Amino acid sequence: MPFALLLAQHGEFDGVERLIEMRQDLLEDKQQVLPDPLLTGIALTQNAKYLPLLRDLMDATRNDSELRKILRAIKGMTGPDARQLRVDVNKRMRTATTGMMVD
Repeated sequence: MPFALLLAQHGEFDGVERLIEMRQDLLEDKQQVLPDPLLTGIALTQNAKYLPLLRDLMDATRNDSELRKILRAIKGMTGPDARQLRVDVNKRMRTATTGMMVD
């Protein structure tokens, strides 16, 4: 993982692709709901091709801090799909916050 991120910082994104292939193993790590290295790598690419994966990750969580990680991964991406995902994540965050206040 560290090497994938180091390479991504220098514009080489093959390691990010490998992290995506390994994402199921990363998701099984009970210490984190969403894999930070994967989200960081996606953020470094700023490539909209990862938006469907980010949407799937958003659908898998309701945790406010995890949703913020997704927003950071989207930062810098352009286009209508990226904007829509930002809107959807923000809506999910408001819903999660409201649900916590009701409990």
